[in-house]
Amino acid sequence: VAKIPGSTDWPRDAAARTDADDGERARIAFETDAIGFAIDTTRLGGVAFEPGSAFSDASGLTYEAWAARVDGAWHAGGSSGRVDAFGGVLRRSGAIDWTAVELIRSLTAVLDDGSLLALASARAVGASGHGEEAASAVFLDSAGSLTRFEEPLLSTEYDTAGWPRRAGLELWGTDDDAPALRGAGTLIAGHEDTAFLRFSFDGTPGTARYELMRAAQ
Repeated sequence: VAKIPGSTDWPRDAAARTDADDGERARIAFETDAIGFAIDTTRLGGVAFEPGSAFSDASGLTYEAWAARVDGAWHAGGSSGRVDAFGGVLRRSGAIDWTAVELIRSLTAVLDDGSLLALASARAVGASGHGEEAASAVFLDSAGSLTRFEEPLLSTEYDTAGWPRRAGLELWGTDDDAPALRGAGTLIAGHEDTAFLRFSFDGTPGTARYELMRAAQ
């Protein structure tokens, strides 16, 4: 996550354009008189929650995430700089039945070694809390080894405005004798129902994107 200096007045209706995307590389750009960026992303390993997973079957969504190498330039308020870091690329498809689902949560973290962690959950209408959500989680390490987790636990602390200010994650594997893998993150910045967290998973630092989706009021 890169916070652009002088970008606190980012237009509320601002939208970046994708100039090119061949499935492996993409260029994303945005430009106004005061603020702009042009970012190239090269996708590395990816994961998906597809039909047959707990999350997809409960939500009606397919959720895809990739770790990516991010390189580019930005300018804002007379300042400029370059970005060279790991980042993430996300894609959703499908339709949510909001008569049956009241909340969708997703957390996607890219760690400093290039590994990727993804979790998504769907809460049914009338459920008592996150303990009754249908959730899926997967971890793709920097060597390309994939581990899926059943019944992941994601806890969230919100501020008075409803922003996720802290998140904690607990993942148990199939080996009952092995300890849980844990992650935790604190808020860096956010917009509406999307928060960016300074994140650490099993001792490796990184950043995470945490998104909440609710039915339109």
